Amino acid sequence: PVAQTLSFQVPGWAVLHLDGRATPVRFKMAQVVLAHLSGKEQASLAAMVANSMRKLLEEDVLLFELGFRHIDVHEDLAKQGLKLKFRMSGVTYWKSEACKAAMAKDGPWRIGLDTTERAVFEGAEALDFGLFRPRCWRSSTTAASCRVPMAEVLQRSAREDGACAGAWNLELLAPGAPNKVLGSLVVDIRVKSLKLFAAGGLAALKLTTLPTPPESIREDNAFALENNARDIKAFAEKAATARQRMQDAFGAAMKAKGAVPVQPNQEN
Repeated sequence: PVAQTLSFQVPGWAVLHLDGRATPVRFKMAQVVLAHLSGKEQASLAAMVANSMRKLLEEDVLLFELGFRHIDVHEDLAKQGLKLKFRMSGVTYWKSEACKAAMAKDGPWRIGLDTTERAVFEGAEALDFGLFRPRCWRSSTTAASCRVPMAEVLQRSAREDGACAGAWNLELLAPGAPNKVLGSLVVDIRVKSLKLFAAGGLAALKLTTLPTPPESIREDNAFALENNARDIKAFAEKAATARQRMQDAFGAAMKAKGAVPVQPNQEN
């Protein structure tokens, strides 16, 4: 019989054993655990999962590295608890803890951030940054915001050769009052091209969600195998859709930027 296993040996690595051959599959946070499978049909289903996962994780993506330095806020916001959110396409990729500004040595009311966050580009027209007032049991309200067109970010990255983080000083404007500046955000933005597995794997995706395939497809009855087969085929279809999204996003970014500098992949 055809034998196939997918074993985890080193964090971030899986080894696919098929027909006596061992093939390393490189990924992080994979949601597949397949063990001790036998039989042609089971092996075929297992291969479908492994191939879908491998193809998706080997897609080229753009990775944004954002080094958030600090926010200087207007005195109108100085005594309010505020949190910063970073979004793309309406999805929050990162948010800070709520805190109040403190008077800095050089004068302004300042919220220190000092953190670097990463986000995989899944297709968006802009980077959105917003200061929000948190409220108990209710949605937070916008205190100030800034929207940076994606084309501007990509073109500037191309001019700066992508390798060095470019410092941005972004004005945060009052809602409904585009001429009223209530704060400024200093953030370093670096853009580079990687394979999805090196950019954080499936865990890095926010817009794209994949169903979890069965932990094992070794079943002794036809009914269970049929259910597993349905789940696995649904997973493969979702993975193909996700791959297309990644390809479309990467292609659109390349077009907007002219050429994306591909940084050497040094991430293991």
